Amino acid sequence: MKTVSFSFVAKYPAKKVADCFTNPAFAKKHVSSKLVGKAGVLKADKKMVVRTMSIIGAAKDAPPSAAIIYFTETDAGKATQVSVTVTNVPDAKADAVKSVGKILAMDIAAFLAPKPVAKKAVAKKPSAKKPAAKKPAAKKPAAKNAVAKKPAAKKPSAKKPAAKKAVAKKAVAKKPAAKKPAAKKTSSSAPTLVIKK
Repeated sequence: MKTVSFSFVAKYPAKKVADCFTNPAFAKKHVSSKLVGKAGVLKADKKMVVRTMSIIGAAKDAPPSAAIIYFTETDAGKATQVSVTVTNVPDAKADAVKSVGKILAMDIAAFLAPKPVAKKAVAKKPSAKKPAAKKPAAKKPAAKNAVAKKPAAKKPSAKKPAAKKAVAKKAVAKKPAAKKPAAKKTSSSAPTLVIKK
């Protein structure tokens, strides 16, 4: 068993580089080793990551390996030197573990490249136009409400014929009152009775 060390420089701030070692999205892209990902992390911050590590191709009964990763800012914080020490590496896998440094440097540079961020910003612009198209559709139901109010205005006109009927009933009631003078004529026959006496 051996202890293997390697280092490389990533041209990104230390915090971004350190986040790659615990980011599941980066772990899916970096498949050359089990040095990254959340599984097995014991401690993580922008200066150091301590984790258990599985060596690809190691024997099942081999003792567990551990990795200590240091991050040192360089170039006024614009770049980061990454130093990795891995313990309990099988002798046959020592060279393979050392070669991980170059692969990690390339994978980190590709993962942190700003190009995918620019594509996401362009994709968001068409989605902002869709809600604007929905606003005119909201005005159409308001126009239907105005149409619905017009039949309500016709209802008072329906009350006017009812008022006419009431006037007609009053006229009918007055006609029988006109027959009362006819009853007086019968009373005028009383003097004829007097003449007979």
